[in-house]
Amino acid sequence: MGVAGKVDASHQENVNNILENSSYQLIKESIKVCATQIQEVDNNLTQIHSNIINIFGIDILQEIQQNHENELQKIEEKIKRTKSKKISAIKCQSNELRNNNKLTTDIQTRTNPIKEQNINIVKDGNCFFRCISKYLFDTQERHEDIRHQILTTISTDKNFYTEFIDGDFDTHINNISKTDGHSTSWATEAEIIAASETYNIDFFIKTKVGLIAEWNQFSRNKHCNHGMPYITILHENNHFSLIKNIPRPCSCNPIMKPNLAKETNSKPKDKDKSEESIDNSNKQTRTK
Repeated sequence: MGVAGKVDASHQENVNNILENSSYQLIKESIKVCATQIQEVDNNLTQIHSNIINIFGIDILQEIQQNHENELQKIEEKIKRTKSKKISAIKCQSNELRNNNKLTTDIQTRTNPIKEQNINIVKDGNCFFRCISKYLFDTQERHEDIRHQILTTISTDKNFYTEFIDGDFDTHINNISKTDGHSTSWATEAEIIAASETYNIDFFIKTKVGLIAEWNQFSRNKHCNHGMPYITILHENNHFSLIKNIPRPCSCNPIMKPNLAKETNSKPKDKDKSEESIDNSNKQTRTK
């Protein structure tokens, strides 16, 4: 590089240094000006605030401030009310849709034929208890446990269940405890009601003789609780079999048709002859 080139480079470096220092100084001065202006604005605001107090007084100023806060509160409350109304409207629309869907389902249920599904149950003298086992555990194999639990319920309330048992109470308990298939071990009305109490389930028994079929409800109390789980069982030819896919067959269920379940839970000694004939067919004709 020649002498002229060295001079030019040195000159350019000096120029750059001057520009850099000038920019830095310019920024500093700009910051000072901004700070001064901010301070002036702050002083002006302070003076304005002081003038307002002097003109209107502190009470008026506080009143203005309170009015402002009240207006803000009213606006917030209005927003909340509007939001609440919108939420309520959405809920109403949702409930209406849900009710419409339920109504559609009910109409479909009423207009479509009810297809009962009969579950085959082993005919070994334990069929009633096998029905309950299948209903509760989806297997018939726990019928012995079911039988034992039901007998425990009967044994602990002898005064009540004696009214539903023919003959000696203890002899009946001894016979029912067996699973050998003998007719004396078949379930009676006492076991059906005790099963309802044991598992907190309403029992509906469809007794079929020839072409005539009749539903009877078995429970310890006389209340028909549609929130209560229920089991439907067919009683035909001295045999119990489980029925599935059927609405609750009580007389107060509008989905079902007439000739439905009669409540069977009062003491047989107090019944009239027509009721007694039905109960005796369930109690005296012991069923496998």
